[in-house]
Amino acid sequence: MAIGFETTAPSTAIAVINAFNEKLNNFFVFSAHKIMPPAMKALVDDGVKINGYIGPVMLVLLPVQLFSTIFLKNMVYPL
Repeated sequence: MAIGFETTAPSTAIAVINAFNEKLNNFFVFSAHKIMPPAMKALVDDGVKINGYIGPVMLVLLPVQLFSTIFLKNMVYPL
């Protein structure tokens, strides 16, 4: 079972590729990866009063201006 967020999906993908390359016939993945932007947007769309988000450091790759445009909220990244 593979559970995680955007940052853990690549590790699962590598495991699948390696299993395929090794011709393993007893390797299975049940993926339960989640992505956060839809959940964050749902909070705003449902009228939850949020002034901003505290985001994980790996989301620093998401431009702040793009985030603010999509969610109309600020995001800070603890370092």
